[in-house]
Amino acid sequence: MSGATYNWVELLHDGGEGICFVELRGLHTYRLRIRVLVVIAVCACMTGCGGGGSSGGSAMSFGPQLPLTVSPTPSPRPSPSPSLSLVALAISPPSPSTAKGTTQSFSVQGVFSDNSTVDLTTQVQWHSSVTGVATISAQGVAFGVGVGTTTISATLGSVSNTAVLTVGPAVATGLDILPVNAVVPLGTLQPYQATGHFSDGTVADVTSLVTWESDDAGVATISLSGLATTKAIGSTTIRAVLGPVQQSTLLTVTAAV
Repeated sequence: MSGATYNWVELLHDGGEGICFVELRGLHTYRLRIRVLVVIAVCACMTGCGGGGSSGGSAMSFGPQLPLTVSPTPSPRPSPSPSLSLVALAISPPSPSTAKGTTQSFSVQGVFSDNSTVDLTTQVQWHSSVTGVATISAQGVAFGVGVGTTTISATLGSVSNTAVLTVGPAVATGLDILPVNAVVPLGTLQPYQATGHFSDGTVADVTSLVTWESDDAGVATISLSGLATTKAIGSTTIRAVLGPVQQSTLLTVTAAV
């Protein structure tokens, strides 16, 4: 019935309930039940009206009138929800430590005005206050350049937060022992050398820094400086330890010559 035009209008009063019916006659006939103050007032004044209509009520025909166009009343639009706003950034971890030549990953959670959180690690702008100590990538991965402390900041719009990164000396990542699988006669001394590989890419002689061990002191012992003394015929494992890194080799003692 939206936008339809009707030429015949009849107003029907129910006779007592304060409700009127409007009958529209055109291509189709519709009877609308209306509770409108103006229409009710008109209906209330039509006492004893003649004409057809609903049982127990009165009717008044207006005859041919100007065309009446009926359109639906638009539904009210719902009020839009207020948009969420970013209120804080939380960096994790807040104060980590790493070694020179190693990496440290950071993450960021954005806290919004409705207390919801979203991972914004790759959306914030990362910055290191001292690039000689550490740099940081767009993905939040810091790299230890030198020993010291730097402030790591994450920023998105007008919201930011910081963390403190401490970079310590490079750590050993590998060891080499020389000689490998030595075979010596009983009664001789066998010196060992240890070479360390570090997280910053450096290589250094760590013979005096490692802890030397012999699995079978009855076959050979080894000093703090890496000098093995043979004691009996047989084999023993010589081991060098530097922090979490270790390396070993086999020492075989044969009969004296």
